[in-house]
Amino acid sequence: MPKETLEFTDILTKQTYRIEHHQLKQYQMYRSRVVIGLSMIILFFQFNVSLPLSIGTGVLFIAISEFRYRTHFLKQCKILKQPTTKKEEMGQSSLIFNMILYLVLGCALIFYTLSTSTIKNPIILFGIAGCSLFISIVYGIKVLSTSKHK
Repeated sequence: MPKETLEFTDILTKQTYRIEHHQLKQYQMYRSRVVIGLSMIILFFQFNVSLPLSIGTGVLFIAISEFRYRTHFLKQCKILKQPTTKKEEMGQSSLIFNMILYLVLGCALIFYTLSTSTIKNPIILFGIAGCSLFISIVYGIKVLSTSKHK
């Protein structure tokens, strides 16, 4: 197997695919399809686009990218009968870095929402901040559990 390939197990089909070097950038884009769609919803709404139109655009992007991912991208990848890689786990430093980033994002959103009086819907920003802080706590628990197992 060449050095620049990746083995990836799809969550829905439970099949393992080999992604070749020339497909890695495309895979990275498709891997972020839900995050990109959610970011579109948030950005559109913050630029005073109506909420239904913002949600519709984001959901449409997610649906189209999911369809293209399943019907075009995965069809190009080779299905492996016996995967050779084990489940990839994040390193301790990556866990700590992600925990800090989500913590800073949550705190910054709360500070921004409380200090700015022109926000139309502060509940959305508080919700995003709460989710970010929750994810930071999850990463913190992972950091503590991996450090105790070593």
